Amino acid sequence: MNEGKENAHQNIVQTENSKDLIRKKFRLLELYSGIGGMRFSLDAIGIPYEVVAAIDVNPIVNKIYQYNFGSQGHSQKNILSFTTDDIENMKLDIITMSPPCQPFTRVGLQKDIEDARSSSFLHILNILRLLKRKPSYILLENVQGFENSQARDALIETIENSGYIHQEFLLTPQYCGIPNSRLRYYIIAKLRSEQFSFMKTQEVLILIYSSFIK
Repeated sequence: MNEGKENAHQNIVQTENSKDLIRKKFRLLELYSGIGGMRFSLDAIGIPYEVVAAIDVNPIVNKIYQYNFGSQGHSQKNILSFTTDDIENMKLDIITMSPPCQPFTRVGLQKDIEDARSSSFLHILNILRLLKRKPSYILLENVQGFENSQARDALIETIENSGYIHQEFLLTPQYCGIPNSRLRYYIIAKLRSEQFSFMKTQEVLILIYSSFIK
């Protein structure tokens, strides 16, 4: 059963990215790069990329990231220090990000955008609105609960007004045959010129397989 799900998942990914795989390497910015989970995912599905910059403020996770992937392009830096010109000059194709989850977790205070730890995320949204050359793809991950947050509403408003289409998910590794049932929030956004290979919906998809596979 798990093997069938894994094969189906691979087919979706291959269909979604078949045209992309023959392109030159995507220019990638990893925000809140952590230990490199997003980068590992791109490696796992064979997306060609070059890291323009990988940014995190936490010195401990930065050491793990550099152990996993090396230090090229990686910086310990406060995201609030970025300007619109900084991002514009990177000429990006993809931005990945995993903003701090503490403002949204169900066991926390749920201060949302009033939490100081949300300030860097709101800063990036403001930059995204101002970019003349916008990245083709944005991928964000966060804790379950983000889907009901004001931060999520600000994200959706920003990407829709910036010319993106999007799909939201609540997924667990269990869907890929890994015994972990913890739900996480994901959103993938594409410029409207880049269509999805599946029928997107305004709802947050939870069962990826029942939604995509007949």
